[in-house]
Amino acid sequence: MLTESEADVLDWLARGYTCEQAARMLQMTPDGVRAREREIYAKLHVQCRRDAVREAVCRGWLVA
Repeated sequence: MLTESEADVLDWLARGYTCEQAARMLQMTPDGVRAREREIYAKLHVQCRRDAVREAVCRGWLVA
């Protein structure tokens, strides 16, 4: 399961925002967004954003 912060990051990244744009929207640093992105990849056992979004949708954690 994703933390609230990880889910927020994944939501913005799934919409096509860059780490920098997502950071502005979430009032985080870009490095903080990248760290959450790495945590998401590890939890979902994926290596890229596209696969993370696909896996999150399949698990019902993200609405397509």
